[in-house]
Amino acid sequence: MLDVIDRKVPGAVVELGVYSGYTSRVFRRVLDKYDPTRQFHAYDSFEGLPERGAQDGPISSAISKSAQSKGGHSFPFEKFIRDFEGENLKPPDGTHKGFFEDIPVDEYPDPIAFAFFDGDLYSSIYDSFKMVYPKLAPGGVVVVHDFETSSASSKFSGSKRAVDDYLKLTNDTVKECWNNMARIVKGGERRYY
Repeated sequence: MLDVIDRKVPGAVVELGVYSGYTSRVFRRVLDKYDPTRQFHAYDSFEGLPERGAQDGPISSAISKSAQSKGGHSFPFEKFIRDFEGENLKPPDGTHKGFFEDIPVDEYPDPIAFAFFDGDLYSSIYDSFKMVYPKLAPGGVVVVHDFETSSASSKFSGSKRAVDDYLKLTNDTVKECWNNMARIVKGGERRYY
C-alpha cells in the first residue's frame, strides 16, 4: 500500500474479506500515518465463507474442515467495529456486509488505488476482481492472499485459479509472489504527480 501512496495513485483502499479485522486495523494505521485523507472500505459477509465449488479443489488436511467449508471464518460484525474502537482507531469509512458479488456495485468506490483480496475461495476471489478491477486506477495494485502455487500444500487452491482465470481477460500479470500472496499492478507501475 505504501507504494501506491508514494506513487500518488488516486483512489480508495479496499479490503475484501476482513475476517477478524486484524489486517483492516493495520491498513487503518498506515493510512492514518501516511495518507489520512484517503478513503478505506471493508467488505465481508460476516457469515463466513460461501459454498466451496469444484474450482476450489479438495479440502486440505492443513486446517480444519469446518474452516474451509460454508460458514467457515465467520466473525461478528459488531466485534469487528468494536475492535477498532478498542484500539482507538477510526473504523473504515465504509463497512459493507454481504458476499462480494451481492454488494451493489455503487458501494465500491471509484477509483480504487489499492485492493486486498482475502476471500479464500475461487468464487470470492473472482467476484472480488469483477467488482474492483474495472474501478482500479491505472497503476493501482491488487494483493491476493492465499495465492498458493503448490497445490500439494494449498488450503485454498481456488484462489490462484481465480487470479489466473480473471487475468486472462486483461493484459496484466502477477508481478510478484511472496509467501502466499500475489501482487498485480494494473497497466504497469505508474507515478502520478
